[in-house]
Amino acid sequence: VSGEPYDFEKLRAVADLLHGSLPGTLLDVGANIGTICIPAVARGLFRKAIAVEPEPFNHSLLAANIQLTGSG
Repeated sequence: VSGEPYDFEKLRAVADLLHGSLPGTLLDVGANIGTICIPAVARGLFRKAIAVEPEPFNHSLLAANIQLTGSG
């Protein structure tokens, strides 16, 4: 999809290499606001994600994004 972050395209390429074997859990350390983990689960690249974001403001935005997208 045009306009996706470059890192998400790298993740999609890895998922394509694992074709036929849906990885169970994505561990997103430094998840920021969820730009990788939320679409990765929403698009079926992973069954679920554990998102870790230590910065309090970004963590609150991550939590809000998870709620807004129904990913939680």
